[in-house]
Amino acid sequence: MIKVGLIGLGRTGSTVARGLLAHPEMSLVMAIARPGSAKIGKDLGDILDTRPTNLIVKGSNKLDSELLNENPDVLIDFTNPEACLKNLRIIALHGKPVIIGTTGFTFEQLQTIQMMAQQFKIPVVYAPNLSLGINVLMNLVLKAATILADWDVEIIETHHRHKKDAPSGTALKIANELRNYLDLPEKGIAFGHDRTSPRQDGVIGVHAIRGGGVTGIHQVIFFSENERLEIKHESHSRANFVDCLIRVIKWVMSVRPGYYTVEEALGLAPRPSHWDKPEHIQIVG
Repeated sequence: MIKVGLIGLGRTGSTVARGLLAHPEMSLVMAIARPGSAKIGKDLGDILDTRPTNLIVKGSNKLDSELLNENPDVLIDFTNPEACLKNLRIIALHGKPVIIGTTGFTFEQLQTIQMMAQQFKIPVVYAPNLSLGINVLMNLVLKAATILADWDVEIIETHHRHKKDAPSGTALKIANELRNYLDLPEKGIAFGHDRTSPRQDGVIGVHAIRGGGVTGIHQVIFFSENERLEIKHESHSRANFVDCLIRVIKWVMSVRPGYYTVEEALGLAPRPSHWDKPEHIQIVG
């Protein structure tokens, strides 16, 4: 039985909590909400509208003491970038593996996460999208780019109207993976296009749509003058995150300290050797 601590009880965090409570190999021993949340002090079952769990939700200001009292084997964070970095510093001092499902990080914040994984010698998996299907999509997109390197590429992502970050962390990850793979410059990603100019060569277009209750749709479209190839993934429910998360939890418990991507955890990408070198990790700003 793997003891799990969950930080963040929003839409995705609540879905994950239900999945972990129902899983025979997982024991959810911690549930942490943001300071001042109305969920603090309540039984997790009341929040999830399920049977009582005898697990009382605590505020993130109690994270350090909860780690001492409950001693989880692994932590999962679904908060926001600033809160996640604060939580990570506390978790790192306890030497616990972490899976980060939080999105919206800046490049500099991601560098900080990498540095902390190295400095405190803990396994950290960055998983901006915990969907097995979307991670297979990323793998297929890079394979397509190998053959279609001179085609135009556009990425369109659609999410519910309440999502705060746009474009999504997943869309940005796809775009950056493609930019690096195709050896495009840093300005090789365009968020929308100029209204008065034709499309530029060597640019990946990224577009965000927000509306209704859409769980998540990601489309990567390759265009030539005569053809169009579209690779698309659609999430019908956040419950699909749980299936992927269980795989990642088991994986992160078995690896040595370091910074990993969810693709590595799922066996979809090899680990770049330079990530193990301290000089690769730098703090900016």
